[in-house]
Amino acid sequence: MPVSHTTDTERNFVHTIFLGELDDDAVRERARKLRADPRFNDQMPELVDLSGVTGVSLTAEMMRVSARSLLHSSGVPCAIVAPDDRVFDFARAYQVLRERNNIMGLRVFRDTPAALDFLLDAGAIVEGQAPDGQAA
Repeated sequence: MPVSHTTDTERNFVHTIFLGELDDDAVRERARKLRADPRFNDQMPELVDLSGVTGVSLTAEMMRVSARSLLHSSGVPCAIVAPDDRVFDFARAYQVLRERNNIMGLRVFRDTPAALDFLLDAGAIVEGQAPDGQAA
């Protein structure tokens, strides 16, 4: 599964996009890429776009490991966009696992405008253009 991200240091914000099958390798690749990005820091809010995900085949172990990992500090806003019902349900389960680990700040949305509103309302990003060209 291709995964890419844009780090917007001016607005202190990360935009990650997953395409295709969401599997263990894709989750590891995202973590590796973010940690290797010299512009990324753990205080940066993130918009994770799962709109292009066609299926989810994450193992239960990867879900648990990922839910405990701290790419971002606890409480840093993260918005996941998941319009597909199956992907949305997975993302909500992930949110619950994170909260059980006392890692707060993650919310799941059906569309990008609602996710961007959440990040704006949280003071996480500066109003302007999102990396994908949509008005924030």
